[in-house]
Amino acid sequence: MERRSAPGGWRLLVVKITISTALLWLILRRFEFQDLKSQILQTDPQALLLPFAIVLASNLLGGLQWSWLVRTAGVLVALGRLIGLYFTGLFFNHFGVGNLGGDVYKIYSLGRSEGAFGRVAGATIVDRVVGAAALCSLALVAACVALARGEMPLPLVLVILVFSGLVTSFAGLVLHGAWGEGIEGWLAGLRWEAVTSRLSRLVGYLREYRERTAVLNTTFVLSLLIQSARVLAHYFVAVAMGWTMHPSDLAKFFLVIPILGLVIALPISIGGWGVREWAGVMLFAPLGRDGEESVTLLALTASLTFVVSLGGGIFFLVAGWPRRSRPEPT
Repeated sequence: MERRSAPGGWRLLVVKITISTALLWLILRRFEFQDLKSQILQTDPQALLLPFAIVLASNLLGGLQWSWLVRTAGVLVALGRLIGLYFTGLFFNHFGVGNLGGDVYKIYSLGRSEGAFGRVAGATIVDRVVGAAALCSLALVAACVALARGEMPLPLVLVILVFSGLVTSFAGLVLHGAWGEGIEGWLAGLRWEAVTSRLSRLVGYLREYRERTAVLNTTFVLSLLIQSARVLAHYFVAVAMGWTMHPSDLAKFFLVIPILGLVIALPISIGGWGVREWAGVMLFAPLGRDGEESVTLLALTASLTFVVSLGGGIFFLVAGWPRRSRPEPT
């Protein structure tokens, strides 16, 4: 049977490309090119080796975590292939919707070849949901510290507290046994079937993990390490750029970077471009950093991430497009 694209799918793609382009244009037109160039030229290339190593280590640990979740679900694939797929997903994240394009690739590729779309989707969604909860937990702790010290603008701290609390609560609900089942049934019963049926199916993919408390707890601890490393990478990029930093300034990065990571994952842009820069300028401004500094910091960190992900691009070229090797279970 011929597969047709979803109605209006190409229109949504055009809208997301337009959003990314428009936001980038609005941000860059505010700054002089020479100012951005000077920010880059004053960066110490050798000092970027440390954040590069941190990005590489965090993604290797992220690949091991996703691979473990996949194998826990019963998809017994060689670890080397799973790590390769994870890094290919990182590569596609730069060109997909939000920064979720790589997740779609991993689910399609491994699910198609192993006949296990549901199990791979479940592992990937758990990886994302627990990662989001870990990000917001870091932001919650940083916000509480900021409130106690009174060093940060109160409106920013309160917004981050509320946002992080909502995301963490949602993650806890969908991964809770009874509550997760209830949310799945509630979504299935809503009238807007075109959307709610898909959401219900996605929540249903988590069913296999809801009773595995040890797996979820271990994943959460690993996610805290992974997300903390990614915050540290941004901090050390700022050091390489010559920012005057105090060790206590690290708490500010734990306040801002987790929220930024969640914002760029929203499916409203291509690869998070435009949204990343716009949100970064807004979030760093209350911390006393101007737009040129914020944009350069985020661009350099994204570039390091892209370089790390090039191994996934090479893996994709070598492995080729996935073919179905096993029948899907009926």
